[in-house]
Amino acid sequence: MKKLGFIGGGNMAEALARGLVERKIFKPAELIVSDVDAGRRRKINRALKIAVTDDNLEVVRESRAVLLAVKPQQIDEVLTGVESADRNLHLQDKLFISIAAGITIARLTGALGRSAHDSRDAECAGDGGPRNGRAGAIEGASKTDEAFALRIFLAVGDAVALKDEALLDPVTALSGSGPAYVYLL
Repeated sequence: MKKLGFIGGGNMAEALARGLVERKIFKPAELIVSDVDAGRRRKINRALKIAVTDDNLEVVRESRAVLLAVKPQQIDEVLTGVESADRNLHLQDKLFISIAAGITIARLTGALGRSAHDSRDAECAGDGGPRNGRAGAIEGASKTDEAFALRIFLAVGDAVALKDEALLDPVTALSGSGPAYVYLL
């Protein structure tokens, strides 16, 4: 069983995987990456010695936690494929972490089912109890889940747990527009 799987092997996933391996947070044998692009899979496998596949369901099946690193316009297709195979994947035992911009926890939970733990970015604070209306309190997510997610992101930079999911949208806009502002100056 892999500790962490990545669905999507683009630049962000590669940077996270590289940080985790280089800082010895995970061994390459504890990670798996799926991507539709054979060239990306080869590059990641050669550079990091991580298992790669073109099968998203293999990543879910083989991993305790799954980091969704696909473009926002691809997320519905990925989630539908995962959810439709739920009986064989035991989603209730998995932690899902998304780095897809603009994809809310409600959308992840709705697509994966209420039994799956899910997290948007490093935000998965919760007491394991039922959803209590506070953004960030995810049904099934625990402090251990939050610590695990933060550990991933801290491998490549600073990370904090947020109490309010709405705070992610301004950060996403700012970081996405940041290069344009720097260029303008």
